[in-house]
Amino acid sequence: MKKGMTVLRFLGLFMAVALFSVGLQAQCDKFSNYPADKGGEAEAKKIHVLYRDLVKADKYEEALEKWQVMEEYCFGAIEWHALDGVKIYEDMAEKAEDAEKKKEYQQKVLSLYDRYIECFGKSNKKKADLLRRKGRYMFYYAKSDYADTYQNYAKCVELGGKSNTSYSIYSPYLFVAVSQFKSGEVSADDMRKLYFQLKEIAEHNIENAKDEKSKERYQKALEQLDTSFEPIKYDVFDCEYFVKKFTPEFNKNYGNADYLEYEMLYNLKDANCDPTNEFVVKVANRVKAIKDSIRIANMSNEDYGDKYYNERNYPQAISYYDKAIAEDPLSNEGKAKLSLRIAKMHAIEKDFSKSVSYCEKALSFDPNNGEAYIQMGDAFMAGSGACGSTFDRQTVAWVAIDVYSKARSVDPSVADKASQRISKYSGFMPTKTELFTRTISEGSSYRVGCWINRTTTVRGVNE
Repeated sequence: MKKGMTVLRFLGLFMAVALFSVGLQAQCDKFSNYPADKGGEAEAKKIHVLYRDLVKADKYEEALEKWQVMEEYCFGAIEWHALDGVKIYEDMAEKAEDAEKKKEYQQKVLSLYDRYIECFGKSNKKKADLLRRKGRYMFYYAKSDYADTYQNYAKCVELGGKSNTSYSIYSPYLFVAVSQFKSGEVSADDMRKLYFQLKEIAEHNIENAKDEKSKERYQKALEQLDTSFEPIKYDVFDCEYFVKKFTPEFNKNYGNADYLEYEMLYNLKDANCDPTNEFVVKVANRVKAIKDSIRIANMSNEDYGDKYYNERNYPQAISYYDKAIAEDPLSNEGKAKLSLRIAKMHAIEKDFSKSVSYCEKALSFDPNNGEAYIQMGDAFMAGSGACGSTFDRQTVAWVAIDVYSKARSVDPSVADKASQRISKYSGFMPTKTELFTRTISEGSSYRVGCWINRTTTVRGVNE
């Protein structure tokens, strides 16, 4: 009896495997699979031509029924069946007004990509490209679960390797990876592996780029990698990583106390490096030596200002910088630099009115100093909280945007920074409804009071 049951189980397993194999093969059937009683291969090719003509004419709804015949019987005959299926259902998803239908069509697109990979992903390069396209749809359109999107991109990079991983996956892949890490779904070890994997890919493609455009794209991808990891770097990387990172920078910045202290030592401290670590001690000793040499030297007013600035003794630093501007033989550029530094210190001390005054002083020495305009705008926004009502505080954004716009117009080096701030603070402006309620016309002149005391132009944002 037991022997008979064993045979039956074996036969059952054999049949299941056989049916599964047939199912996989059916996924990628050729034109010859079209039933003979329906016209056979010749009829299948005719239907193919008819639906393709409709797709070429962007008549996706009309093409659907004929394409579904190809899907059922001849999906693997030609790659157009996969490409067109994706295109048809993407169009249907985009046009669908019913949320459930939209989701259904989007899932169909993803299942078609899976079948596309199965039937036409003959090489790792091809599979990686299809996974890239699938990942893009998952992230930007289907809004798929991050865990699934993360796994999709991980497989894409695994198959693409250094030579066939696109720069375009960096932004969405890093976004979902960081999100998964923050939610505890991805470990710090996996994030470290991901960082070095994507770093290696970007550097390989920068070094072996066929043209400047390709090189630039991977350089931006590399920047995106560091930007994405910045908020989580201390959770992902240990002391050893930062020591390795800063070791080659030590000699390059041997005389730069600011860099050695505020960039190196602060990062090493935040990475929980032991104070007795050989490299940490080396950097700390060098910083001390630089400061000692400054004290011993015959320092100018600017030198004393630098000393106190480095010690974060801002009142003393401001005093000496003021003397340097008035007494030391500085160029206009040098005076502008010190005036701007004073402006930033006043901002740190939350004296925003003085910060603006010193920005203006910097501009009197260097009218095209975009950083001075940026700092002025930042001071306006940081000090807007002292300006009465919500509406009064919102009007400060007009003045800030004015100076950010000026920064962008006079100094191309700060154009991106200025544009980012304009985009950010445009949302702080009063709404069009609020302006209407107060009978204030857009485009009219408006005097912003409080400590600002500036005339600007009225602008409103949609609610």
